[in-house]
Amino acid sequence: MKIQNLKWKCENRRILVLDERHSTTFIKKMNFDLEQIFFLNMHSLTIYVLPLVKFAIKKLITVDFSIKNIKALYLLSIIDAVNPSFIFSAVDNNKNYWLLKNYFPGIKVFLFQNGLRGIGSLKTREHFYLEGENLEVDHIFVMTKNEKQWYAKNNLKAKYVHVCGSIKNNEIEVNSKVQGSTLVYLLQYKHHDYLKSDQQLSRYLNASGEFVSYEDIYGKNILILEALEDFCKRNTLDFQIFGRAKDPETAREERSYLEHLGFGHISYKFKTTEVETYQYLDRMAFIVTLSSTLGHEMLSRGRPVFFWGVRHWAGKDQIFGYGQFGVRGEFWTIDLDLASVTPLLSRFIAFTASDWSTFYEKYSAAILPLDSKNIRFNRALQRAMS
Repeated sequence: MKIQNLKWKCENRRILVLDERHSTTFIKKMNFDLEQIFFLNMHSLTIYVLPLVKFAIKKLITVDFSIKNIKALYLLSIIDAVNPSFIFSAVDNNKNYWLLKNYFPGIKVFLFQNGLRGIGSLKTREHFYLEGENLEVDHIFVMTKNEKQWYAKNNLKAKYVHVCGSIKNNEIEVNSKVQGSTLVYLLQYKHHDYLKSDQQLSRYLNASGEFVSYEDIYGKNILILEALEDFCKRNTLDFQIFGRAKDPETAREERSYLEHLGFGHISYKFKTTEVETYQYLDRMAFIVTLSSTLGHEMLSRGRPVFFWGVRHWAGKDQIFGYGQFGVRGEFWTIDLDLASVTPLLSRFIAFTASDWSTFYEKYSAAILPLDSKNIRFNRALQRAMS
């Protein structure tokens, strides 16, 4: 969080959008009049002086010292000044947003899931959510049926939960023309000093509830990349790594990381826009990922995707919703034993369109539904706002 600008005041709007960096991607495509929307970037802050002073004075006069977080005070002061009817955010795992109705019960809060969070025990999510009380929103739009079931069973009060798949993914037209025979590995890299990865803690927990090092997490990339490179050679497949980068600078860091691991010779690709990313991967014959949301989105778009779920959260191997069907299945596994994985990969690349059709039906609770052009989503949104 950094202060980018100072302004005297902000205007009233019907809709307040929190966290512009994540949310504008699809909110600007929802057919709203942009004059009705106030976009608030919670990463590069613009300090609105008058609303902040007025709100702080109001709390002092009422002897209300419940707000101890300066970022929360800033956020609440903006909401008070904008006085919206609706608050939207595509950051569904920010505790502050789940607490807003404690302060503004008359404003409807809508959250839109922008990434899969994993289905498992309550401990899996308490790191995000369960540090406060009265966590409630009016509507949350989630990606899968499993997510909806999770909210129904646990301590998060969402009055209405809608299953709509990935809103970003739905918006982009599917390109179904596969070109060549390429197997792509989706690199899940986050910035860290990979030269000293054993000295840096990630946000992932082990079975004891302790944060594990980046070396524990990303060290598995070496094993997986070696296995996939060998598998592709033996099955005459082109092997490619697709990065998370959206700009040349981040791409250079990812390339350097791969070179450090000893895989600088493997073809590396990245795209700068989401449209290019989805439509490029649409043309790939096979996709392998650890557990990325992008992999789940590509499966919803009809691409064969294999989930090698060897990353840990709260001491559990994460394959998101597929864990309820077993530790391994037609297109997923948590095995690190290559003798066990290789037959699964061989079977994976041999599946027919008919096989995949069966899988989509069999695992419909875990697979993201594809709502082309967000037709069902927009209908549900309009009903919720009426």
